[in-house]
Amino acid sequence: MRGASRVWRGTPPPPARRAPGDRRGDERPTATLRSVRIPGRILLAATTATLGVALAGCGGSDGGTSCTDSVCTVQSDGPGSFDIDQLSTKVTLSDLSADSVVVRINADRATIRRDADPVRMRGFLVTAPETGPDRAKVRIER
Repeated sequence: MRGASRVWRGTPPPPARRAPGDRRGDERPTATLRSVRIPGRILLAATTATLGVALAGCGGSDGGTSCTDSVCTVQSDGPGSFDIDQLSTKVTLSDLSADSVVVRINADRATIRRDADPVRMRGFLVTAPETGPDRAKVRIER
């Protein structure tokens, strides 16, 4: 009965004899968390970095982003690039004018008109509630 599991009734057979130092089949772990010592400075740096990423939510390149569950708003004073972690995408705003802004999401590029119908890009609905020659606000919804 190769490959079939064995069911022992009663007392199991004694273990097979092994040569001294043979550790095959041991079920003991080779390392535990307690055996690893992490210097305090490294632990502090790792904790700070993890906390910073968690608090960022959607980190923009100049802090002009804010996100809720599935909607992020990007505000920019002039052209700019933003890495939005929450949506796992990169957004670039360029060619700002009084009534439109050019939005690039990853490789897709579209001109978004102010207060127009949403434009679908890469699975996102993109609108521009505010535009101007030196300022733009873009809303990206999943």
